[in-house]
Amino acid sequence: MPIQKSNIGNYNLISSCVGQPKHLVLILHGYGANSQNLLFMAHFWKQSINNCLFIIPDAPEPMTEVDGFKWFEVGDLTPTYLDKGVEKVAPDIQRFLTKLQNAYSIPPEETAICGFSQGAMLALATGLLFKDTCKGIIAYSGGLYLGQHAPKNMQVSSCLIHGERDLVVPKEASEEAYTYLRKQRFSTELHIFPHLEHQINLAGLQRGEHYLKQLF
Repeated sequence: MPIQKSNIGNYNLISSCVGQPKHLVLILHGYGANSQNLLFMAHFWKQSINNCLFIIPDAPEPMTEVDGFKWFEVGDLTPTYLDKGVEKVAPDIQRFLTKLQNAYSIPPEETAICGFSQGAMLALATGLLFKDTCKGIIAYSGGLYLGQHAPKNMQVSSCLIHGERDLVVPKEASEEAYTYLRKQRFSTELHIFPHLEHQINLAGLQRGEHYLKQLF
């Protein structure tokens, strides 16, 4: 479908629906990318996830050095810096998602948030920090940055996927997120793919597909 307008940015909508949509998957791109970069995920998943809307927005801040967008400036990539960036943007993601849920009459228990890299950090934060936001989270090559905030969405589950050879966001970020979530008694799973760098491979797509099919 054509690109739509939103307060977050332009967004692409891919549908596997026949009639009224039942499920919603929000997909958030990484730093310096755009919604077009993750269309392949929606097209892959729509083959097996029926009656689902896949919505992939552009981040609101355009980049000057590349033809892409950012959710927030990454700075020195320290946890403190990332905490501040996520804290600033996650409420905007939550409001955007709520508007979509209201517009299409899709409840949180039929909603998932997915993201890659910076988008994965926001997917985790948004899904955990806001009560009754979504049922599941898929985080590719991300990490958990909640600052001093405690999770409020205690029923959400998550699927963490990372490449063993990721040098942009090291796999330890997902491993630490997994450890934290397990200690907090969240339902979560972790998949580290050997030889994989900072990208999403077919096995990762299939793992995400399996998670969504179980979730919905």
